[in-house]
Amino acid sequence: MIKQLLLLKFKPDVEYDKISSLLERWHGLTSVENVLSVETGPNVGLDQYEHDFSHAIVTKLPNKEAIQSLQSNPTYVQLASELNDLIQQVLIFDLDVSKSAPNKKEGNKVPARNEIKVGQTV
Repeated sequence: MIKQLLLLKFKPDVEYDKISSLLERWHGLTSVENVLSVETGPNVGLDQYEHDFSHAIVTKLPNKEAIQSLQSNPTYVQLASELNDLIQQVLIFDLDVSKSAPNKKEGNKVPARNEIKVGQTV
């Protein structure tokens, strides 16, 4: 299972209504084969490391191959083109959530958020 995260920094002159409309239409991708879900929303700004990314899109797909298939879909191509016209920067991260988390019994402890230091490799 893959969750594709798009962190978005919009151009300063883009109106909120344009952003809202585009993100709403992004939800229509759930009608595309292998798109399991789409979530969109604004950054609530609770972390000092947000780097001005104001919104995110999270698309859930069954596997890596589905990403390639989605990227050739005409609806996706159109939405991505519109998005590219509005953004200043995007960060894309394809997260494989099908792998199991480290097992405490095996001694692999994932540090709590407050235990992770900036620049630290976990």
